[in-house]
Amino acid sequence: MVDYNLVDPDILACLDKLTALKVKTIIECGYSQDTKDEVLVNKGTVEQKRLLLTGDKKTITKRKFKPCEHGGVIVIKDPRPTADKVCAWMKAFVQSGQRALAIGHFTHLRADGATIYTHLKDPVKVKF
Repeated sequence: MVDYNLVDPDILACLDKLTALKVKTIIECGYSQDTKDEVLVNKGTVEQKRLLLTGDKKTITKRKFKPCEHGGVIVIKDPRPTADKVCAWMKAFVQSGQRALAIGHFTHLRADGATIYTHLKDPVKVKF
């Protein structure tokens, strides 16, 4: 489920080409662009059985949305995410074999890898 802050035609077209992903926007999942973060994360990810892919680093945080309390969140850690960056990072994450670990957990996705915060003390680091 792609958050409204990443709904860009180029990003969506690129993500659609990654056949391992079944991409839908929050709008396609029945939520409006002004839906509260709490609803998207706590309700939307569980009911839709989808991870939330977002660029929102200020209000969607691992402190606020703890691992194992939602369906899963992936935060793009870039001040200006472009289609090329988002798709390259998501493709690398899928190919890392660790994508399934993001379910129910909180993930930070960067150019050099991902950090997956689970219920365990130490996060899982994935290098690209």
